[in-house]
Amino acid sequence: MPRNRIAVVCAPLAALLLVVACGGNSSAPASPTPVATSYTLSGTVSEASPITGVVSDVRIDVLDGPNAGRSAMTDNNGRYSMSGLASGLFQLRATKSGYVRVDRNVTLDSNTTLDLNVVRACFIAGTIREGSNGVPSFGATVKVVNDPGGPSATAIVSGTTTADGSYRLDGIPCGPVRRLRVEKDGFRPQELSVTINGETYQDVTLPPL
Repeated sequence: MPRNRIAVVCAPLAALLLVVACGGNSSAPASPTPVATSYTLSGTVSEASPITGVVSDVRIDVLDGPNAGRSAMTDNNGRYSMSGLASGLFQLRATKSGYVRVDRNVTLDSNTTLDLNVVRACFIAGTIREGSNGVPSFGATVKVVNDPGGPSATAIVSGTTTADGSYRLDGIPCGPVRRLRVEKDGFRPQELSVTINGETYQDVTLPPL
Protein backbone atom coordinates (compact mmCIF):
# COMPACT_ATOMS: atom_id res chain seq x y z
CA MET A 1 0.00 0.00 0.00
CA PRO A 2 2.72 2.60 0.72
CA ARG A 3 4.33 1.82 -2.64
CA ASN A 4 1.13 2.68 -4.51
CA ARG A 5 0.85 6.09 -2.77
CA ILE A 6 4.43 6.97 -3.74
CA ALA A 7 3.70 6.07 -7.38
CA VAL A 8 0.60 8.31 -7.42
CA VAL A 9 2.52 11.26 -6.00
CA CYS A 10 5.44 10.85 -8.40
CA ALA A 11 3.28 10.70 -11.53
CA PRO A 12 2.12 14.38 -11.45
CA LEU A 13 5.62 15.48 -10.51
CA ALA A 14 7.07 13.73 -13.56
CA ALA A 15 4.48 15.34 -15.80
CA LEU A 16 5.35 18.77 -14.40
CA LEU A 17 9.06 18.22 -14.98
CA LEU A 18 8.33 17.16 -18.56
CA VAL A 19 6.37 20.36 -19.24
CA VAL A 20 9.17 22.53 -17.84
CA ALA A 21 11.86 20.67 -19.78
CA CYS A 22 9.99 21.00 -23.08
CA GLY A 23 9.11 24.64 -22.60
CA GLY A 24 5.44 24.03 -22.04
CA ASN A 25 3.20 26.60 -23.70
CA SER A 26 5.49 29.56 -22.94
CA SER A 27 7.03 31.44 -25.93
CA ALA A 28 10.22 33.54 -26.22
CA PRO A 29 9.71 37.33 -26.34
CA ALA A 30 9.53 38.68 -29.90
CA SER A 31 12.45 40.80 -31.14
CA PRO A 32 11.53 44.48 -31.50
CA THR A 33 10.93 45.64 -35.07
CA PRO A 34 13.76 47.97 -36.18
CA VAL A 35 12.61 51.58 -36.51
CA ALA A 36 13.77 53.39 -39.65
CA THR A 37 15.74 56.53 -38.76
CA SER A 38 15.69 59.65 -40.91
CA TYR A 39 17.11 63.10 -40.41
CA THR A 40 16.57 66.72 -41.42
CA LEU A 41 19.15 68.93 -43.10
CA SER A 42 18.45 72.64 -42.93
CA GLY A 43 20.21 75.99 -42.93
CA THR A 44 20.41 79.53 -44.27
CA VAL A 45 22.02 80.79 -47.48
CA SER A 46 23.62 84.24 -47.26
CA GLU A 47 25.54 86.42 -49.68
CA ALA A 48 29.23 86.71 -48.89
CA SER A 49 32.11 89.07 -49.74
CA PRO A 50 30.79 91.10 -48.06
CA ILE A 51 27.77 89.47 -46.43
CA THR A 52 24.81 91.58 -47.52
CA GLY A 53 21.92 89.46 -46.32
CA VAL A 54 20.08 86.25 -47.02
CA VAL A 55 19.46 84.97 -50.55
CA SER A 56 16.09 83.58 -51.62
CA ASP A 57 15.33 81.19 -54.50
CA VAL A 58 18.62 79.30 -54.20
CA ARG A 59 18.24 75.70 -55.36
CA ILE A 60 19.76 73.08 -53.04
CA ASP A 61 20.38 69.67 -54.64
CA VAL A 62 21.66 66.35 -53.29
CA LEU A 63 23.86 65.02 -56.10
CA ASP A 64 24.68 61.48 -54.96
CA GLY A 65 24.50 58.98 -52.11
CA PRO A 66 21.35 57.55 -50.52
CA ASN A 67 19.45 60.84 -50.91
CA ALA A 68 20.34 61.55 -54.55
CA GLY A 69 17.67 63.58 -56.33
CA ARG A 70 16.33 65.36 -53.24
CA SER A 71 16.16 69.14 -53.52
CA ALA A 72 14.83 72.27 -51.85
CA MET A 73 14.59 76.02 -52.48
CA THR A 74 15.42 78.80 -50.05
CA ASP A 75 12.49 80.94 -48.94
CA ASN A 76 12.32 84.73 -48.52
CA ASN A 77 14.39 84.39 -45.34
CA GLY A 78 17.10 82.39 -47.10
CA ARG A 79 16.06 79.21 -45.26
CA TYR A 80 15.96 75.72 -46.72
CA SER A 81 15.00 72.37 -45.20
CA MET A 82 14.99 68.76 -46.36
CA SER A 83 13.45 66.15 -44.06
CA GLY A 84 13.27 62.37 -44.24
CA LEU A 85 16.90 61.98 -45.33
CA ALA A 86 18.79 58.74 -44.82
CA SER A 87 22.12 58.81 -43.04
CA GLY A 88 25.23 58.75 -45.21
CA LEU A 89 27.80 60.77 -47.12
CA PHE A 90 26.73 62.88 -50.09
CA GLN A 91 27.52 66.03 -52.07
CA LEU A 92 25.27 69.06 -51.74
CA ARG A 93 25.10 71.80 -54.39
CA ALA A 94 23.66 75.34 -54.15
CA THR A 95 22.91 77.21 -57.38
CA LYS A 96 21.28 80.45 -58.44
CA SER A 97 21.68 82.50 -61.60
CA GLY A 98 24.10 85.36 -60.99
CA TYR A 99 25.98 83.54 -58.23
CA VAL A 100 28.94 81.17 -58.15
CA ARG A 101 27.91 77.56 -57.58
CA VAL A 102 28.69 76.14 -54.13
CA ASP A 103 29.45 72.44 -53.48
CA ARG A 104 29.74 70.87 -50.03
CA ASN A 105 30.41 67.33 -48.80
CA VAL A 106 27.94 66.35 -46.08
CA THR A 107 28.09 63.47 -43.60
CA LEU A 108 24.59 63.08 -42.17
CA ASP A 109 24.13 61.05 -38.99
CA SER A 110 21.80 63.37 -37.04
CA ASN A 111 19.59 66.40 -37.61
CA THR A 112 22.07 68.89 -39.07
CA THR A 113 22.23 72.64 -39.69
CA LEU A 114 24.43 73.67 -42.62
CA ASP A 115 24.62 77.37 -43.50
CA LEU A 116 26.05 78.35 -46.89
CA ASN A 117 27.62 81.53 -48.27
CA VAL A 118 27.35 82.42 -51.96
CA VAL A 119 29.19 85.11 -53.91
CA ARG A 120 27.98 87.07 -56.88
CA ALA A 121 29.23 85.87 -60.25
CA CYS A 122 30.27 87.65 -63.41
CA PHE A 123 29.81 86.58 -67.02
CA ILE A 124 31.62 86.83 -70.34
CA ALA A 125 29.89 86.93 -73.71
CA GLY A 126 30.73 87.64 -77.33
CA THR A 127 30.83 86.29 -80.87
CA ILE A 128 33.15 83.69 -82.40
CA ARG A 129 33.91 84.06 -86.12
CA GLU A 130 35.82 81.99 -88.66
CA GLY A 131 38.65 83.08 -90.97
CA SER A 132 39.11 86.36 -92.80
CA ASN A 133 35.49 86.46 -93.96
CA GLY A 134 34.26 86.62 -90.38
CA VAL A 135 31.56 83.97 -90.80
CA PRO A 136 29.79 83.25 -87.49
CA SER A 137 31.10 79.99 -86.03
CA PHE A 138 28.37 77.58 -84.97
CA GLY A 139 29.26 74.82 -82.48
CA ALA A 140 32.62 76.17 -81.35
CA THR A 141 33.62 75.25 -77.79
CA VAL A 142 34.31 78.22 -75.52
CA LYS A 143 35.93 77.72 -72.11
CA VAL A 144 37.09 79.89 -69.24
CA VAL A 145 40.05 78.26 -67.51
CA ASN A 146 42.50 79.33 -64.83
CA ASP A 147 45.69 81.09 -65.87
CA PRO A 148 48.10 79.98 -67.45
CA GLY A 149 45.57 77.90 -69.41
CA GLY A 150 46.58 75.38 -72.03
CA PRO A 151 44.71 72.54 -73.78
CA SER A 152 44.65 70.36 -70.64
CA ALA A 153 43.42 73.08 -68.25
CA THR A 154 40.19 72.28 -66.40
CA ALA A 155 37.29 74.49 -67.43
CA ILE A 156 35.65 76.71 -64.81
CA VAL A 157 32.70 77.08 -67.18
CA SER A 158 32.23 76.07 -70.79
CA GLY A 159 29.67 76.20 -73.57
CA THR A 160 29.16 76.16 -77.33
CA THR A 161 28.30 78.90 -79.76
CA THR A 162 24.82 79.26 -81.24
CA ALA A 163 23.92 79.57 -84.94
CA ASP A 164 24.90 83.25 -84.96
CA GLY A 165 28.28 82.48 -83.37
CA SER A 166 27.39 84.00 -80.01
CA TYR A 167 28.23 82.62 -76.58
CA ARG A 168 27.63 83.56 -72.96
CA LEU A 169 29.30 81.92 -69.96
CA ASP A 170 27.81 82.64 -66.53
CA GLY A 171 28.70 81.81 -62.94
CA ILE A 172 32.35 82.93 -63.08
CA PRO A 173 34.02 84.30 -59.91
CA CYS A 174 34.77 87.96 -60.58
CA GLY A 175 38.21 89.54 -60.67
CA PRO A 176 41.13 87.14 -61.21
CA VAL A 177 42.88 86.89 -64.56
CA ARG A 178 41.53 83.94 -66.54
CA ARG A 179 42.14 82.38 -69.93
CA LEU A 180 39.43 82.30 -72.59
CA ARG A 181 39.98 79.30 -74.87
CA VAL A 182 38.07 78.66 -78.11
CA GLU A 183 38.28 75.37 -80.03
CA LYS A 184 36.66 73.90 -83.14
CA ASP A 185 37.63 71.08 -85.48
CA GLY A 186 39.37 72.39 -88.59
CA PHE A 187 40.60 75.57 -86.89
CA ARG A 188 43.57 76.54 -84.73
CA PRO A 189 42.59 76.92 -81.05
CA GLN A 190 42.70 80.48 -79.77
CA GLU A 191 43.45 81.47 -76.18
CA LEU A 192 43.77 84.89 -74.59
CA SER A 193 43.93 86.46 -71.13
CA VAL A 194 40.77 88.07 -69.78
CA THR A 195 39.81 89.74 -66.51
CA ILE A 196 36.12 89.17 -65.95
CA ASN A 197 34.38 91.85 -63.92
CA GLY A 198 30.64 92.38 -64.16
CA GLU A 199 29.57 92.18 -67.81
CA THR A 200 32.61 91.32 -69.93
CA TYR A 201 32.52 90.99 -73.72
CA GLN A 202 35.15 89.36 -75.90
CA ASP A 203 34.98 88.43 -79.59
CA VAL A 204 37.38 85.87 -81.07
CA THR A 205 38.25 84.89 -84.64
CA LEU A 206 39.34 81.31 -85.37
CA PRO A 207 41.99 80.93 -88.13
CA PRO A 208 41.72 77.79 -90.27
CA LEU A 209 44.36 75.04 -89.99
